[in-house]
Amino acid sequence: MVDASPEIQSLLEFILSEKFFKDQAYYYNEINNYLKKQFSSTPIQVYSIHAKEGHSTFKRKVWSHDNDFSYFNDLDKIDLKKLRDEKFIFVDEYLCLLIGDLGDYVKTILIDARPFQGKEKFLNLFSKYLRNTFKNVKEIEKIKEEVALVDIDDVTGLYNSRRLHKDLDDGIKRYEDTGERFSLLFIDIDHFKNVNDGHGHLIGTGLLSELAKELKKILRLYDHLYRYGGDEFVILLPKADSLNAKQIGDRVLEVVKQKAFIPKRGEKEFKLSLSIGVASFPDHAKTAEDLLAIADKMMYHAKELGRGRVCLVNELFEKKTR
Repeated sequence: MVDASPEIQSLLEFILSEKFFKDQAYYYNEINNYLKKQFSSTPIQVYSIHAKEGHSTFKRKVWSHDNDFSYFNDLDKIDLKKLRDEKFIFVDEYLCLLIGDLGDYVKTILIDARPFQGKEKFLNLFSKYLRNTFKNVKEIEKIKEEVALVDIDDVTGLYNSRRLHKDLDDGIKRYEDTGERFSLLFIDIDHFKNVNDGHGHLIGTGLLSELAKELKKILRLYDHLYRYGGDEFVILLPKADSLNAKQIGDRVLEVVKQKAFIPKRGEKEFKLSLSIGVASFPDHAKTAEDLLAIADKMMYHAKELGRGRVCLVNELFEKKTR
């Protein structure tokens, strides 16, 4: 058995280190770190180039650790046919490695050629490894996208109830680990049935989308908005007690009250009113199901009191003790 060169031995160790590339950015960063450690190389630069048209209109900067894309203007020098055939080529002072051949365009890594001169055997193995792992990363990203779509409401583009239940479970686990409380706003559009009956479901659907856009503008960076079903929405408020949630709910009411909704150009404008229920974990419930049920009950209590308002659990208790 012939001993492997130090470069090939290092590649084997890198491959056997059970690297899991969760996305392209992580993949590029790990490749960059490996080459820097093993060859003291300059940072890699990653580009996408149209396979038929090499001029600047069809070149794209993809990734660089330090935002250095100094090779960008030299991409026209690359013989794409030769790159596709040979998988790696030397062009002037840099090495060009093919990592993805995606039909109409190619993904390529560019790096200073000097550390790799005379290391063709290593480059043959390394370029093959790059192409195989890049293909796996693309598949992982595709699966992630498909899974994410399962959690998306197709009318509003918001997260749906399936994702809400998952996030509630995560919120409860986070409370158990860190003590971080959270609250819910359960939102229902008042008299929405009249909109559908009087103007048709297309107008109603348009209003749901418009309302979703307005609600997203109100949220803090770490809040989450969901379409629960029909004309019901839920806002998950991390780090918020019931009083904080009530303040945010009042703000939602005020913003929506001032907004004229026009779901379709040329159509009549609408003014919407909302009823909102508030529930907080762990103050009002110990499970996700109970928390949702209480927030839903508070929303219906807001309707009983005349609609267009926010109701807290303690308001219901106060009513019962009178």
